[in-house]
Amino acid sequence: MNITTTQHNTFLHEWLQQIKTKVNFIPDKILVEALQYLEEQGIPDIKNEVYRYIPIENILKRHFKKIITQTSSNKIKPTIQFTNFNQIILSEHYNDISFIKESGISIFQSNNIPVELAEYIGKSQLHQNDFFAALNTAYCENFIVVCIEKSLQYPLHIHHILTSVSNFSQNRILFLVNHNIELTVFETYQTENLSHPYLYNVL
Repeated sequence: MNITTTQHNTFLHEWLQQIKTKVNFIPDKILVEALQYLEEQGIPDIKNEVYRYIPIENILKRHFKKIITQTSSNKIKPTIQFTNFNQIILSEHYNDISFIKESGISIFQSNNIPVELAEYIGKSQLHQNDFFAALNTAYCENFIVVCIEKSLQYPLHIHHILTSVSNFSQNRILFLVNHNIELTVFETYQTENLSHPYLYNVL
């Protein structure tokens, strides 16, 4: 699939050219919609009510003009722990996660998402209304699906660990929760030996 990214903003066009443009786990229709949004809407400016006080383009030009995606050789291997509470530990690249089923939680990684679950990817349509959601959808590197099949006695804790020499990651978690389920989810973020600004855009 060849998609030409935005041409009306030279910086955005050159910036996106540094990133691979095809991910296998996003349906083509959703991928095209996300890329079209980036092309047509570009980087939001102060006219956008949501980002009116955030000079996004200036921040990207200053700190992230060059995108680095090389990973560190000593990155933390991702693990999933179920102790006195439910905890998922995600390093920057968590494509080693395999199918897990415990305490009513099923987890699938991007390369083994069942067909019946893949149809939910992109149904939120966030990629049609927001720059960062579209950016994540078009260029996400890792994707996991978390299915909650029964109420959880303990909170579900997702702990993100950034360990790489990279400065750019687009990761995505899709929660599918059965009806009449009660649960609490919270996320924490930890950096390891990072000495530079980092654009970690998780959806």
